[in-house]
Amino acid sequence: MAPALPVYSREEIKEMYPELFPARIVKEPDGKFELDSKSCKLYTLVQNQCTFDGNQCICVPFRRLFARCLDRNYNSRREMIGYKLMPVHQRQAIERVSGRKAGGPVYRNVEITEFEDNDYTKYLREKKDDKWMSSELLEDFLRTDKIFQKKVHEYYEKMDKGKDD
Repeated sequence: MAPALPVYSREEIKEMYPELFPARIVKEPDGKFELDSKSCKLYTLVQNQCTFDGNQCICVPFRRLFARCLDRNYNSRREMIGYKLMPVHQRQAIERVSGRKAGGPVYRNVEITEFEDNDYTKYLREKKDDKWMSSELLEDFLRTDKIFQKKVHEYYEKMDKGKDD
């Protein structure tokens, strides 16, 4: 079992590790941007948020953004959780197996996804008759999700009634 660890909010982590949260520099009108730090690279991961109505599964893409930043202060401070992320015994094991000294540069992967990065009204829309409208995919997703929520609610109501009998 893993040790109990404190849970920090995004703002608390930003306060403790400000260099790991580079600002965004918008480069294009469509919102594409770069990070303002030379020691950080931007990575993106696209996942799908799916719902099911009993007959079909509808998914919409969900973009997650990560900054992989060099942590220049790694050796001069303690971790927020009270110990280094790579304990001494693990570093020693790596050195024995690889034959080289562990302790090179330490990089952190920090999720920097914000609400606006997945604004479905902006990304999932189509132009019809010179008007921007929600795409069919988004409409199907929302309709299917309502059906799914209704079925789940009915199921749990039925389960609760069964307990009372």
